[in-house]
Order: sequence, then C-alpha cells, then structure tokens
Amino acid sequence: MEAEAVRGAAGIYPVDVLEDDPDGHREATLTYYASLREGARTPPAALRFPTGEQVKLEASSVCLCTVYRDDPQHKLLVLVNPQDTKTVVAVYVKESWWCTEDVLRTSDPAREGLMEVQAFGERIVLFILNVVIFGRSERSLDDDAMFFLPHSAKERAKILWRNGAAVGFYTTKRKGSLCGDGTGACYLLPVLDTVFVRRKHRRQGLGTAMLRDFCETFSEDEALGVSCPISPAMYQVCRQFLLAYPEERGRLWEVEPPGAWGQRTSIWLKVQLQQARLGEWPPAGLYLAQELLGFILQPLVSQCWQVLQMHSKGKNLQRRCPVSMLRSRELNSLAAFPFPWLLHFTPDMRALHRVHGRCVL
Repeated sequence: MEAEAVRGAAGIYPVDVLEDDPDGHREATLTYYASLREGARTPPAALRFPTGEQVKLEASSVCLCTVYRDDPQHKLLVLVNPQDTKTVVAVYVKESWWCTEDVLRTSDPAREGLMEVQAFGERIVLFILNVVIFGRSERSLDDDAMFFLPHSAKERAKILWRNGAAVGFYTTKRKGSLCGDGTGACYLLPVLDTVFVRRKHRRQGLGTAMLRDFCETFSEDEALGVSCPISPAMYQVCRQFLLAYPEERGRLWEVEPPGAWGQRTSIWLKVQLQQARLGEWPPAGLYLAQELLGFILQPLVSQCWQVLQMHSKGKNLQRRCPVSMLRSRELNSLAAFPFPWLLHFTPDMRALHRVHGRCVL
C-alpha cells in the first residue's frame, strides 16, 4: 500500500495548525516510532511525493532528532532518503508526514517579515531551518567551522518569513543571560549569536535587514556584539550595513563570551583593515580612514598624548600607555598602513603610531 505525503492540504501547513503542546507531540512521535520498530502496525510500503519519488517507510529510513540541545526528551521524527541520508525528505508532525518544504510554509498572511519565535510550531520551523536545511542540505564545504547546534528550548530567535515561507532566522543572547551550562558567567552586552539565510534568497539584502533589526531591537544599548567567529560572508553583510548606517560603527563588536573589553574587536575597524591589506580602499579611502580613527580611537588619543607628555618629563611610558582596548594584531596592522596615511593623521595620531610598539598590550 502506498501513501502520499501530506503537502499542505487545503492550504494548511503544520505551523498554522500545530497546538502549542510539545509534550503531546513527543508522546505521539515516540508511540509512532516504537510501532515502526516493533512492527506493531503495518505502515505504508512507501511515501510518494509530488515529484514522483517514493521512499520506503521503515525504521531504517527514519531518524529521531533532538529538537533542543538542553532538553533531550523532545524529539522530531524525520524521514531520510536511503540513497542520500543527508537529505531529509519528510517530517512527522501532527500524526502525519509532511514534505520538508511544507513544514517551512505558512498560509497565514500575517506571518511576513521578521517575527519572534514563540509557539511550539515556530520552534519546529527554527529547528528545520537550522539543523536540517543549513546543517544538511544547504551546507557547503566552506561552512565546516560554522555548524550550528540545535538551539536551546528558550532561545531568543526571530524567523524571517517571506511570501509564505520561512527563509532565514537569527538568534540573540540577552545582556545578563548565562553564557552556557555549567558557568556562572553572563553576557555583558546583547549578542547576535547565529544568522542564516537560505541559499536561493541570498544577495537580496536580507542579512543586512536582520542586522538592522537586531540593532533597532537593542537601540538603547551602547555596545552590541556579534558572536565570534564571523564568517567571510557575514563580514560582507556587516560591511554593507555599516556603510549604510555609519551611526552604528561604534556599537558593533565581534565578541567572545561574556564580552568583556578584552574580548571585543571592533567590526568596523577589522573591515577597514582588511580592505587596506587588500588594497581595496574606495576613492574616499583617506576620508574613511580619518573618520574610522577618529571614531574608534579618539578616546585613546588624548590619553596617549598625555602619556607622551609625561614621558618627556621622565615618566614611565610602558606602564601607562592605555591601548589595551585594542588587540596587538590590530595595532600592528595600523603600523603597516601605507606611509602617505601619516600625512593625514593628526599630531596625536602620529604620536600613537610612533609609540605603540613600546606599549604593553
């Protein structure tokens, strides 16, 4: 006997009809999975998909996935392609099999744009985007270092809905929230933790839109973080965003938990340093350089100038130079800038350039 996978009958999709009852979903899933393993019921010979593809519905083709990394009891049953176990072809939700793409769809016109994840059905959509779509089907070889684990049960996240489908998401860590299990350390600033946009929706400004939404959500905070490491693609998103919104350049930092000053690196500074190394300065490069140095380094300049004056009177420069807020590799990069830059530095900047090598970093 064959059965066709449910594919949004009458325009209804799981996220629209799934009750906010994770315990009931878990029990139904485990009961069905046990019946497959024990052969207590006669399952359909195969699930037939709209494409004509058929996949045998048997215990060896299904997999129980943990939905939350901090709550292993909650499981989601998925059906994989026997010829390509990396590909999830269906998901068991509400006692029915649904095509993976249908789990990511909605018939609710109110679901459009970035919306905070709240209901259990939205948690499932977040899991599919994160673990199934990114972690399996759309993960390239270059993303090996950027694998996303399942999110926690109370992860703060927003899903990006577009034309009736979930096409991306981002998650955040709130200021004051714990950095992880087994640690008492808390984040010292809001942090953009994970970001994902589906492959066919990239290069359309969606990453920039999510970064802007993050900054607007925490508009009252003086500093915002982006979790380290930042991928090359995300650096390009940050670059485009900071070029479009220069008022945010002093707020965005690449951070390691919990985000103390010694664990922060200015994203705008790193973007500009990377351009300088590659010789990709735009026509207004000197203006950008001056503005960058003034905006990011100005708080240090006056202090360094005072230190130099003290040094001229026999004071100890090595102990007092306040440049520990910048990492040594960044100051070394500043020293390696093309010589004509020095002609455009203020006297304070030239002094900083000359003495940084003698400072304790």
